[in-house]
Amino acid sequence: LAFKDGPGPECVVTGGAATIQVSYKGHTYYLCCTGWQQAFEDDPEGVLAEYAARLEKEKAEREQAE
Repeated sequence: LAFKDGPGPECVVTGGAATIQVSYKGHTYYLCCTGWQQAFEDDPEGVLAEYAARLEKEKAEREQAE
């Protein structure tokens, strides 16, 4: 798995470095492996909902730490 906060795009599933580009509804997203690419293709709305929830949680944790 890729490490978080590395250079380049972030995987919408793991938060690590991503190298695979996918498009959905006119937007480009990045994934770190073909397994997650298949999962994204099977359920893009679900993957993106989990991504949004993870980002919100990380934001709340950062704000709480301040």
